[in-house]
Amino acid sequence: MRWRVFDDAPPSAQIVAEIERSWCYLHAIAALGGGIGGILLVLGLLGGSLATTGVVDENILVTNTLFLGGSFYCSVFIGMSLGGMFAIWRMRARAKRSVSYGDLRQRRLSDYRSNFFPWMPIMMIVGTVALSWFFFPHLGTVLRMPASISVRDVPKSLWLLGIVPAMMVVTMLIAEFFMSRLARLSRLLITAEPKISQRADDMLRATAIGMMQTLELFTMWSFAQFQITLVIGSLWASGYWQLGNRPYEAVYVLFLFLLLLALVIGSVLSATYGGLGGKISGWPWQRQVKHSGAEQ
Repeated sequence: MRWRVFDDAPPSAQIVAEIERSWCYLHAIAALGGGIGGILLVLGLLGGSLATTGVVDENILVTNTLFLGGSFYCSVFIGMSLGGMFAIWRMRARAKRSVSYGDLRQRRLSDYRSNFFPWMPIMMIVGTVALSWFFFPHLGTVLRMPASISVRDVPKSLWLLGIVPAMMVVTMLIAEFFMSRLARLSRLLITAEPKISQRADDMLRATAIGMMQTLELFTMWSFAQFQITLVIGSLWASGYWQLGNRPYEAVYVLFLFLLLLALVIGSVLSATYGGLGGKISGWPWQRQVKHSGAEQ
């Protein structure tokens, strides 16, 4: 096993049970937090419908699914992050009176994730802004909102096109904050053996950061897809794009390819049990990880 949680000698059944219990508890509370985040989003949408129209319109949940998908992923991401933080706080509280240990140096997010990964959401944001700016002069006088129960045209404006990129920036900042915070939290006493506890802590922490990175990329993808639908739909509505005549279509195809490439590469690497190229976690193709030093 590349995380080398155990030495060559077989671990006791008690140690294995303690690690499995910590793993299950962390994932269960994080999943619960994600579920609560999704439910709160749905309740918020229905409540907003009731406040603005006087009735609860359930159709709001099936309209503009790309934007709703991005909002849903963002809500689940925040909920899972808060749930994971709460789980770690509870695990630390239970072991507060036991023997504890600390790191010889302050751990950083770069210990569990390569500095290459922040450039993926940045590329998505820059690409979304560039695509919107490039086609803005050709969008006509109105913006065609993505498909819904009743398609509405709204006056064209830069601030309206800037809403989605702004939400993408906020999502990236929230994700970086939570992942950095998770990496810097003090060590968990998962089992009584310090060396095994440290290695299990690294494994749990890197895996959780990988899950958060995946949700961040899916959130960015959904928001970017919504912006693409908005821009391309407006090009068709303005008559600038017609059957057999789609100027600068290569720009759109290139952006879509780069967007998909960032999503696939980031998601695949994030799903490899924390192999995100950090100084401790390493890459998936590296056989063993390099654990940081600790002291009692």
